[in-house]
Amino acid sequence: MTASTSTQEREVLRLKLAKDKSHHLPNSRFTNPWPSDKTLAKKLLADEKGPEAIFPNGTKVDAPAALQLTWLGHASLLLQIDGINVLIDPLLTEQFTPFPFYSLKRYSRSPCTVQELPKLDALIISHNHRDHFDCPTFEQVSGRFPDIPVFAPLGNKPLLESVGFRNITIADWWEELTMLFDDADGTFKFACTPAQHSSSRSQVDNMATLWSSWVVEGPSGRRFFCAGDTGYTSQYNNPTKAECPAFKQIGPEHYMCGLNVQPEDSVRIHEDVGAVKSVGIHWGTFMITSEPVDEPPQRFTQEMEKRNHGGEYAIISTNMANDASTERELLRQKLLKDKSHHHNGRFINPWPSSSVPKFVDIFKYIISSKRPNPAEESVKQGKAPEVVALDHKQIDEPAPLQLTWLGHASLLVQIEGANILCDPVFSDRCAPSQLVGPKRYTKAPCTVADLPHIDILVLSHNHYDHLDWNTLKEVSAKYPDIQVFAPLGNQKMLKSLGFANIQISDWWEEFSVPLATGITVKLACTPAQHATGRGLFDKLATLWCSWVMEGPSGHKFFFSGDTAYSSERNNPTKAECPVFKQIGQVYGPFDLAAIAIGAYGPEWLFLGVHVNPEQAVRIHEDIGSRKSIGIHWGTFILTDEPVDEPPRRLQKAVESRGHEAADFSVSKIGQTTVA
Repeated sequence: MTASTSTQEREVLRLKLAKDKSHHLPNSRFTNPWPSDKTLAKKLLADEKGPEAIFPNGTKVDAPAALQLTWLGHASLLLQIDGINVLIDPLLTEQFTPFPFYSLKRYSRSPCTVQELPKLDALIISHNHRDHFDCPTFEQVSGRFPDIPVFAPLGNKPLLESVGFRNITIADWWEELTMLFDDADGTFKFACTPAQHSSSRSQVDNMATLWSSWVVEGPSGRRFFCAGDTGYTSQYNNPTKAECPAFKQIGPEHYMCGLNVQPEDSVRIHEDVGAVKSVGIHWGTFMITSEPVDEPPQRFTQEMEKRNHGGEYAIISTNMANDASTERELLRQKLLKDKSHHHNGRFINPWPSSSVPKFVDIFKYIISSKRPNPAEESVKQGKAPEVVALDHKQIDEPAPLQLTWLGHASLLVQIEGANILCDPVFSDRCAPSQLVGPKRYTKAPCTVADLPHIDILVLSHNHYDHLDWNTLKEVSAKYPDIQVFAPLGNQKMLKSLGFANIQISDWWEEFSVPLATGITVKLACTPAQHATGRGLFDKLATLWCSWVMEGPSGHKFFFSGDTAYSSERNNPTKAECPVFKQIGQVYGPFDLAAIAIGAYGPEWLFLGVHVNPEQAVRIHEDIGSRKSIGIHWGTFILTDEPVDEPPRRLQKAVESRGHEAADFSVSKIGQTTVA
């Protein structure tokens, strides 16, 4: 067959090959039906010493290309194709045991654990040999992903069920399986294809289960071929030097393949299947045979160059831990385990940069302050921000990522088809009662009824200027099934407001949120330096947070909620809150951010829980935001600074630190900003 072979001719050949059951033996076992079969058993090498293999850097898995492969050692692979993640023959433990009396240990470390892998959409198994079918690894995979679809050749279902898998599809050679995935558009095809190998896990089950290679094709037409474990031409009982015909039948035009066998034969398989690019696997991890551990890549490279395959191959690293995405996840997991913000059933800011004002200090400040204060004077002078009507055309036909400021810290975030409402406050006062308390000096640009369909409600904490009872009652009435995300301790209140679909989170927890439109949005609850309380007796009883939002195509948004950066009280070293650099390391850079810039005066009192504009710019830098909008000002008089001071100081701070004015600015209330 040539590359121009028609789809119909391919299917005719596949059906013909599917009818050929010459690899099935009468005794319900399997065989390699070709003269190229090698029947001499492999020699196991007990001596684990050998020359060290040198590996280049690995590939990135957090923002994958349309088709990419990460080698996890030996024959273990992470395939990322058209938006899904497929794990192949995973062996991530430190040793495997082919026989009860013999164990092989790694001489290169496992690059990651199952917990450090990204979300997996499918698992592929090539055969049941213990260096490809590792029960301890599989039990971890099934524990984390109990409903993951598993594809394996004939005879492997009982063993897969024994390690906890439930969604198992067993296939014979040349059978095709199609599947849809929630996180991707279109149909994926999995084809079980031949390999020249064997199977067994004990002395009595030789050839009782089938072995295979696999083809995976995404909806874009990109194709991946994994040889699994295979031979090509045996030097034993093969006087004619016959070559395995299966690979010419599998090809041509598969995009990338992982290969083993002799390096020279691997190159022939690369040619037979018509691969655009191949990656050598099944080496560099265990001493199963006696060749020097650095010999396979050397011979593979030499043969590829000898046969004029210039850039069509790669020798890649097993060290996934050096990959940027894995470093991010390792850091997130480390931060997730840190519960220093939990204290005696309440919460604290566990950093020297924090100093939460005591109620007595705030009370003394209130009764000793002169009236009218500078904020009230500036409102009388007409210095409040402008309020504009919502641009419904822009909102109804949004850009991939855009933000509409609804006043104070209230936001409508639209990210790749998802509408997310943040900290909505549309009441006249942010207080326990609408009779007393801080009153709006700029009107709300809309009501709940004016909003477009909302998919997700995100809350940062329970202060009255962020969690407004009246507004949330209207939201729950309009959207009774809306998905709500809030930090720890807020579930009881949210239920009392009428919400049913509530997810409560601690810092550094992540959520994949499927929407009715078919897309999935990722949310991450991230730290902030603040406080909580709605009465005299619930101070710090619930958690506060910021939020990270990511669309299916990778657009990222950061919402600071309410936060501080560096307190002027009880902070002799002028320590800065470390979490924003950590957020940048784990999730940055961001395409767009909404960062608080107001409610800081007097600074000696309030910088323990709020930021000033200069500190907001530092947060912008720490998280790696490409474009930020200043929020948490221009709506309620909560502190003393003039209402037009935050944007003026912000502009100066942006310029003084060498940023363009458009990098971090303010908008009108009701205005939409596109990333």
